[in-house]
Amino acid sequence: MQITPQFVLPQNVTSLPQTRSLCNLAIFSTTIKELRQDPLECQHVQQNLIEIAKQGEEIISLKSLAGIEEEVDLQTIRSLEQLARGYAYHAVHGSQISLHVNGKMITYAVEEIPLWKGIVAYGLKPLNKEDPPILLFRGSSFYPSGRGSFATMIADIDPFSPGALVYKCFSKKIKHWLAEVNTSYSAKPYVTGHSLGGAFAAYTAIEYSASVQPFTYTHATVGLSCLAKKKVKKMQDAAPKILNFFHEKDPLTKWGHHRIGTDIQVSCDLDACAPAQEKIKWRQKSLSHRISLLDKPGTLLHKTAPSMLPVWAYIPLFTIPFVGGLVGLTLSKFLIGNYTSKPYHSLFGPIRWTWHKIYQHSLKNNP
Repeated sequence: MQITPQFVLPQNVTSLPQTRSLCNLAIFSTTIKELRQDPLECQHVQQNLIEIAKQGEEIISLKSLAGIEEEVDLQTIRSLEQLARGYAYHAVHGSQISLHVNGKMITYAVEEIPLWKGIVAYGLKPLNKEDPPILLFRGSSFYPSGRGSFATMIADIDPFSPGALVYKCFSKKIKHWLAEVNTSYSAKPYVTGHSLGGAFAAYTAIEYSASVQPFTYTHATVGLSCLAKKKVKKMQDAAPKILNFFHEKDPLTKWGHHRIGTDIQVSCDLDACAPAQEKIKWRQKSLSHRISLLDKPGTLLHKTAPSMLPVWAYIPLFTIPFVGGLVGLTLSKFLIGNYTSKPYHSLFGPIRWTWHKIYQHSLKNNP
């Protein structure tokens, strides 16, 4: 019996109402906003997963393109792209999702992994112990009320390459999760991520290569640090196989110090796949970073790497903004706390707590 890709919400979240109020712009509403996501976003990802499942057992060989000897399951890559580019930004802790991986439909339970200052990853654990888990990193959030928005923006301007120092802050949490799933499941986990999350996925593959699948897939990822490049060079044949998929018009892939792994440029017509309201030429660069690419008709793949900013210019350019961001983050925690703070752990914590209660009440009365 074929399983249709679907989303199952946890018991404490019975619905995901559409909410277009000013509360969505309030920095105090972070926790509740993340819990009650717009259902249209989840439906969009769900529809893409259904289309992937209908395509049949399609296998693509990247031997001539990327110098890879093994066959790579295109459906698995497409499913992981949908997770990284879409689902990671709207996932709900405790929910379930079914998707096509390794030639079959697998149902996963979604577990949230708190990382640093509101930045989170998601561990997808299969209900069947024989199937591979998935470690999913979300990218940057630029919305005022987005969870971990300030922290991801600071990570983006890291002078040692985006996410390099931040990853060091939470790498032990990733190590702990990988150790847990490798003990409980027979297959090693897949690791994937988008944008800044792609850098976190690549750092994980480099740091814990023995604990993850041979291939790590990143999408529209930024560059990695000089230390990561040196470590990969020392690993030689034991180095992880990282496939970086990016669009030819995406300017954010030039961010960072070094490209590590195999860069595969994806060429497709953005006008054909952009939403009607976004078919504006000046927005194509933004679209090329956000939308899924590997499920588009007429897609071409090229083995090429984007040009990067010189390291000698990158470090001095971002050092002062990075230090300023850390100071701002510390002041923000002192003034209003973070999403897990108790009311009286910050100066304006009681106001934030009251705002949460008002927002919860409004959602309850307007389902």
